[in-house]
Amino acid sequence: MRLTDEQFQILSKYETQFRTAVKSRWARFPGTAALHQIHKIQREVTGRATSLNTSCSTCVLRLLTEMGNVFFAEKAERESMRKVDVIPDDVTIQEKVEVKTQSRRGRKPKEQK
Repeated sequence: MRLTDEQFQILSKYETQFRTAVKSRWARFPGTAALHQIHKIQREVTGRATSLNTSCSTCVLRLLTEMGNVFFAEKAERESMRKVDVIPDDVTIQEKVEVKTQSRRGRKPKEQK
């Protein structure tokens, strides 16, 4: 299930509602217009024709939980694509480094055998 950039931007406005729905199994009512937007995106993404009853708290929680899972999966995928681990060629990597420290009181640490 892939969200378009426009859908992702719309859903990002409701990230706090998604987080509480997914993690805590409760949600504040985001508003009727917001639920209709989220429901429209759900139909486009999943392809399922589900009905929306904005007066049914269980239905609202189910919608927010399902779309929250889709949103957070998409967000994690986008963040992982942004992270690229690249080590430049001119950087030398040392295998072992010896660190000499002193304790807080100015004494040298004990030698380890």
